Amino acid sequence: MAIHEAGHAVAHLHFGLSSITAITIDGPSGGYIEGETDHIDILTEDRVAAVLVIKLAGRAAEEEFLGSVSAGSGGSSESDLAKSTELALAMETALGFSTETPLLYRHTEERTALLTHHSRLADRVNARLENAYRQARDLVRSNRDAVQLIVEALLRYGTLEGQQLEPVLATVRDQIPAGCPR
Repeated sequence: MAIHEAGHAVAHLHFGLSSITAITIDGPSGGYIEGETDHIDILTEDRVAAVLVIKLAGRAAEEEFLGSVSAGSGGSSESDLAKSTELALAMETALGFSTETPLLYRHTEERTALLTHHSRLADRVNARLENAYRQARDLVRSNRDAVQLIVEALLRYGTLEGQQLEPVLATVRDQIPAGCPR
């Protein structure tokens, strides 16, 4: 769980789209990161794609560090995989980022039906997810030391916030390049 949350944290810091106020592995339903999304005036396709990378970075860290992934990334409608799929689907159907019919708005409440009955749409959504996951793995791999530093702090404290969080984040920020897309 520490590896998973550390992967998310490094991706958050790399893209700089939100600030982190707490990272924990002691939550009632597992680990999570608390923070505030910085005000983004324009949600470009690149910025939304960065959010996909952030959402998949926990799973990517598991694969990079452990050689396999846990079921913790999926399962519920609130999981990283569910939220990532929902966002990638919105990119294709509601946000105007599709390469095929970008001006056609399709309500995505019936996500399962859309993806089940429209294989080309499902392929495009999956391609977005595969691309984001590949980027997440590359990001984790190239920032392995930063992920490890957060893992060690989480294993020591369980929850990082306030005085325990700030020095860890400061050290990690110095180690990873910023990559906020326009």
